Amino acid sequence: MDLETTVKNGVLGGVEGGFFGVGIGEKLDLKKMIEELNLPEVPSVFICPISLEPMQDLVTLCSGQTYERSNILKWLSLGHYTCPTTMQ
Repeated sequence: MDLETTVKNGVLGGVEGGFFGVGIGEKLDLKKMIEELNLPEVPSVFICPISLEPMQDLVTLCSGQTYERSNILKWLSLGHYTCPTTMQ
């Protein structure tokens, strides 16, 4: 499976308007999808800026930055009220 096929058929709903290979009620596992691509490293867009680990449960802030949900929740619970990357 290559990245172009994954994007075309999976993310953009090329196969019956849904996610290829994912049944009803199943959660997409981005880490598993990345491993199946056999890439030497994870694309930087899937790396959380806080933990530097691949993201699985993504959250995008109003600043446009995307984070792993658990990491941004921890950041906010520590009393920070700005985006860790842009400080907005």
